Amino acid sequence: MTLDEDGRPVLAIERLNDSLETELHVIRRAGTDWLALGARYYNHVVIGS
Repeated sequence: MTLDEDGRPVLAIERLNDSLETELHVIRRAGTDWLALGARYYNHVVIGS
């Protein structure tokens, strides 16, 4: 685990799939969800609260 430039957590997850190949997934925290690294992240800003 590390942090991105905005301080959000980034995880690298390694797992063995059914065909005995290793898969590596890198995900980052985006609010309440985890997104794949490279997926578009939208900051939702509430104006005039």
